[in-house]
Amino acid sequence: MAHRPTVRLSSRPVRAWKRGGCAGLLVLAALCACAAPHHAPPRAPAELRVPLVRDVQSLDPLDGGEIVTFNVVRQLYEGLVDYDPRALTVVPRLARAWRVSDDGRRWSFDLQPGVRFVDDPCFAVGRGRELTAADVVFTLERALGRSRGAAGLADLPPVAGLAAFLEGRSRHIAGIRATTPLELDIRLERPDPSLLHFLAAARGRVVPREAVEAYGPDFRTHAVGTGPFRLVSWEPLSGILLVRNRDYWRSDSAGARLPYLDALRFVPFWTEERIRLFAEGRIDMVFSYVPGAIPAATGEPGPEARRAGSERQFFVSRLNTVFLRFDRRSRHPAVQERRLRRALSCAVERLPGTTHVAARGLLPPGLPGHDPDLDGQRTDPAAALGLLAAAGHPRGRGLPPLRIVWREWDAGIGERIAGGLRDLGLRVSMRQCDDRSYWAAIDSGAADLFRDGWMADYPDPQTFLELFYSASPTNRGSYRSPEYDRLFLEFRAARAAARRLELARRLERLLVEDAAALFLHHERERQFVAGRVEGWEHNCMNPLNVCFYEYVRVRPAAASATRAATAT
Repeated sequence: MAHRPTVRLSSRPVRAWKRGGCAGLLVLAALCACAAPHHAPPRAPAELRVPLVRDVQSLDPLDGGEIVTFNVVRQLYEGLVDYDPRALTVVPRLARAWRVSDDGRRWSFDLQPGVRFVDDPCFAVGRGRELTAADVVFTLERALGRSRGAAGLADLPPVAGLAAFLEGRSRHIAGIRATTPLELDIRLERPDPSLLHFLAAARGRVVPREAVEAYGPDFRTHAVGTGPFRLVSWEPLSGILLVRNRDYWRSDSAGARLPYLDALRFVPFWTEERIRLFAEGRIDMVFSYVPGAIPAATGEPGPEARRAGSERQFFVSRLNTVFLRFDRRSRHPAVQERRLRRALSCAVERLPGTTHVAARGLLPPGLPGHDPDLDGQRTDPAAALGLLAAAGHPRGRGLPPLRIVWREWDAGIGERIAGGLRDLGLRVSMRQCDDRSYWAAIDSGAADLFRDGWMADYPDPQTFLELFYSASPTNRGSYRSPEYDRLFLEFRAARAAARRLELARRLERLLVEDAAALFLHHERERQFVAGRVEGWEHNCMNPLNVCFYEYVRVRPAAASATRAATAT
């Protein structure tokens, strides 16, 4: 009988580790024993244990936009293209090659032959079949159709016929066509270089029609892809267990079959337990954005960590920016008047440190278009006082209280920022919300300013710049600037890299000059990684936070340790 994984309900600690863990070890040991010569003792499976820092609600690629979920989904599903782990350039994956017409509107993709979906009961006799271009057409129509109505067009590539499809005037998207079983054409209404990034994202990961139709709403708990791993179990306490896809089609440059790992386990935990779990060898790495959150106690790891070798510490820059966004619906003078917005930009504290880099503008370091010489926003209390006085509000006199909505889990930074504004005489009302009530509070009009942030969906400035484009669904503050919109549309259509770079920097300068938001910081993540993990720094430390686990190796624990764990 086929395994039907249970929906994972919460990130509770691994109280039932032995129950869930032992089942996984028995499965893996059996797999390894089958693959080994009959005269050789079974080796312990090479299993990487990754902390699951947030709940995963679905394994459907359509729900995989959030980075924690995406790093699970991308092990199970593949797209036409992907990223190189080091350079973050777009590289072939299910498409072995593609061609673009001279006018940039027609893209032709040649698919890899012989790629198979994993075995699943949704297929005839349970055997996974070969992938075809028809699967890609089905996937893209399903992904693009998630947004219905003309309003959904703003966040989608300009595929020919998409508007008619979204508005229900056509059953299919005219611009997406399988020309042969292994060839696909995509026609655009205008050139858009970001198409490849859409295809590399979670929504572009190819799914088979049979699985979607067979499982219906339960498809989110089934994974039927072509990726390097396949799903074995998904349970609330023991997490998500993936094992090597034995039919996976890719090899490394030396001809060795991928993935190197036998298994990949995503382990849920309580925040306060992560250090102990790392020290005991139950997880192989610890991540933190917060300075001091990983105490020196990790220098004294548990027995398994000592056997494996000392852990290593890394700092990884992320392609993200945290900022205070103005809600332009507010009539507060500090929202509506540029001089007062500039005063606030000088007043807010920008925290330096090992895990924060002060932001001068929107585009983070490492992103194409970032300008290291930008004369951007800076903390300058004296200048803030001068601007307040020049605007007729010395030390904030006559201004109503500023209503700031902040995320509860980031309360420390929010209170420091509010304190800095109060030191200048401004009255501040700080409201802290959990994730469930945060956007509801903003949508209700409760904020003049609110904490916002963005991590790049793909390594291109467009993912940040569209945050302030008036027609973008990610423009949560309702920012409006005709000049910005004009330049953004020109940038979006530009194909030459040099021209895109020039326009990206002009757009960022416009945001700084208009004080469109109060840019606070870019984040760096601190990582501790167990010594038994090999290849981590080359494949899981890119600023996109995308983990290429198929290239990671681990030195497996001793077979005796595995047998002892199983026996308990």
